[in-house]
Amino acid sequence: ADNLPPTRVVVTGKAAGAGLMAQDEARADARRNAVAQACGVFVDAYSKVEGYELVRDRILEHSRGYLTGYDVKREWVEGGISYCEIIATVDAVRLKDTWEREFAQLREEESNPRTVLIIIQDDDTTDLVPPQFGGACQARLEAHLRSHDVLLLDQQTLDAVRDRDIVLASANADIAAMAARAAEFSADLLLFGQAEATPLGPVDLGSQTIYRHQLTLSMRVIQADSAQVLTSNTYPAFPHRTFGPGCDQDGFAKLADEVADQLLQDVNEAWKKRATSRRIFRVVLQDCSRRDFREELLPEFLKMRGVQQGPEGVKLREVVSGQVSVDIYWAFDLNTLADKLELISTANLSLEIIEQSANRIVAKVIRKG
Repeated sequence: ADNLPPTRVVVTGKAAGAGLMAQDEARADARRNAVAQACGVFVDAYSKVEGYELVRDRILEHSRGYLTGYDVKREWVEGGISYCEIIATVDAVRLKDTWEREFAQLREEESNPRTVLIIIQDDDTTDLVPPQFGGACQARLEAHLRSHDVLLLDQQTLDAVRDRDIVLASANADIAAMAARAAEFSADLLLFGQAEATPLGPVDLGSQTIYRHQLTLSMRVIQADSAQVLTSNTYPAFPHRTFGPGCDQDGFAKLADEVADQLLQDVNEAWKKRATSRRIFRVVLQDCSRRDFREELLPEFLKMRGVQQGPEGVKLREVVSGQVSVDIYWAFDLNTLADKLELISTANLSLEIIEQSANRIVAKVIRKG
């Protein structure tokens, strides 16, 4: 992308209503409008045709830029509509050296995902010794992620995860099992990696034998609640030499240092794509039947202003043991969605938010009377 200078724009956002929630929505709308005005929008269109007739048409917009700062110029209410006018600075730069700033803003706007990092390490891919959990690569990458304020699970909780089923799952590369265990500890992301050293053969230098190794790190970024692989990458091979036949911990530490920035950039891109390009949030309704949802709650969901794509913006994904899972295409942030859900009240049902993570809300259905 071209290295374009930041753009200053004056835009107005609006939202129905006159309360604090409406003011927050208007401000969020203004921020989105600022990026769209300065950078334009990319449109993804999806159509479904049956019997040569168009039966479904979905259009999703997303912008290729981000705010670097904004000031509220004025806020007002007129005719039951809240307005917010801001002066915003928008950066359309997509060069590699901007990822740290973008990552910091992403954490602020979309919330910081709770993360579990699991690295299995094999110091010789040709022997019969199985890979080991943890090691220098794991420790060094953990330190790097923490230095950039990535919300890793606290050490005690992380050790509890490691010491149980997740270690066995990692040894078998069982993504679904690892994701399920991570989700039980309220993690949003699972970073699963395999650090491997492949021997390239010894070289005699005088009286000394040098052993050459090629180190690689393969990583997958996985959404914990769905086990969906958001991105997968193998980082370039890193050469290392030792005085013994196996690769030492120093080599894996250097490998981690070599790939750490690129890894964090890839995590950033994967999370941003999930959180902003589609902005699909998962809502889990406890003590809810399929009939409760379809007859009473779905009509109320579709009335919420932030739902995109009309009836196609609320998707029933599964019903299991009195628990209904729904995906919502949402225009604003997760806090606004949670506020809207708590306001829903039908003749028989209301909702109580009992859990909220970076991309998911769990609500208990309360029955009246």
